Amino acid sequence: MAAVPQLPLSEFFRTFSPTYVLGTTYTVSLAFFEGLVFPEIDRNQLRRCLLLCDPIGFQRALVEASALRLVGREYMAVCAPTPHSFHPKVWLLIGEDEAALLVGSGNLTQSGFMTNLELFDAVQLTKGGPYATLTEDILLFLDGLRGLWTDTGRDGLLVLDTIAEMR
Repeated sequence: MAAVPQLPLSEFFRTFSPTYVLGTTYTVSLAFFEGLVFPEIDRNQLRRCLLLCDPIGFQRALVEASALRLVGREYMAVCAPTPHSFHPKVWLLIGEDEAALLVGSGNLTQSGFMTNLELFDAVQLTKGGPYATLTEDILLFLDGLRGLWTDTGRDGLLVLDTIAEMR
């Protein structure tokens, strides 16, 4: 998979029309996601969008519940089932023959994306490109996410089905 020049954060979500979107974060503002991030994603090809966050970070987002319109209908927000902090900040856009990866320090909040001094790095990958190792690492990351759920009660969980489809 071939890399493209560094994209500004504001351009990452417009890279291409993805089939799947995965975002992981500790703290989440679903109102920020719905108002400023989700509208930037071309959703013509989108099958599923999954946000995985820390349970404590998710609890803080519940104060926004009355302002949310799309969660559960157009995207999923799920707490990672872990007794420890869930802290990765990774975004993965997946298409038929391409993917885009964004890794950084910012949470999915206005301050994490717009006002804090955060670091992000993005790469666009294309099928058959030279970055096979990175592609394998992404697959291992997806496997690790699926592994957060225990073996009991895994069948039929939409979050696990979604991660399997992304893989």
